[in-house]
Amino acid sequence: MDSNLGFARWSIPLGTWFRVRVRLNIWFPLLLFLFAHWVGWTLGSLCTLILLVTVIVHEFAHIFAARLTGGDGDEILLWPLGGLAFCRTAPTFRSQFLTPAAGPASNLLLCLVTFPACYQAGLVRAAFVPGVLPISDLTPGHFVRDLLILGFSLNWALVLLNLIPAFPLDGGQMLRAVLTRRIGSSAAASLSVRVGFFAGLLFALVGLFLDHTTIVFLGFFLVTMNLQEIFRLQLEEVYGGGYGQSEYELEADEEEPRLSFWQQWKQRRAA
Repeated sequence: MDSNLGFARWSIPLGTWFRVRVRLNIWFPLLLFLFAHWVGWTLGSLCTLILLVTVIVHEFAHIFAARLTGGDGDEILLWPLGGLAFCRTAPTFRSQFLTPAAGPASNLLLCLVTFPACYQAGLVRAAFVPGVLPISDLTPGHFVRDLLILGFSLNWALVLLNLIPAFPLDGGQMLRAVLTRRIGSSAAASLSVRVGFFAGLLFALVGLFLDHTTIVFLGFFLVTMNLQEIFRLQLEEVYGGGYGQSEYELEADEEEPRLSFWQQWKQRRAA
């Protein structure tokens, strides 16, 4: 995906770190108002800051994993629904699987680091409930501990979220890599987005049944994204071109030639 198109135009450059351009979408501060409405300004500000740092770590994990497995990455975009690492994976299963898997792995590592604070505060069970903060206010004299507890809660929620096997989440990318190894890239692309569509539909129905607005929103977001990807794949079947992804630009299989500049331009125009 060309990160200079679409919503990426509405972003602020934060500099270049480790040869990676980092940009902040202008709508990212909406998270602060969302958290403030949910838990108040104090906890909301801390949650927004923790989430910003966590997402940066998550996206850099994708970049470093791509580089270590023969691929590359040069840009990160932070936006209200998380982050996007623009990676180009190597044409191997190892690279195409480990690059998306590195994101949830980084969140799990942060969970391991912050878990002792939850144990010390006796909030182990509450901390593992996704979507519900284990604390409702800061405890005087325990700011660092409360900060770590919030860090665990948010990172655990991100682990569960990103492992959902639906495009464009990391779980969807990992599923596609596994399917590509077994049934080929074209069939894997089609099957993985259909799995993602039904996963989103299931979340939306569960959210409606539980009267949980966040789950409903997540479900319809996944339905929309995967439905859009299904239509894009159908267009590619008509106009030709290889399968691309918005977050990970997977290299073509070794037996398939790389598209020329002219072919890439025709593909983008068709899309």
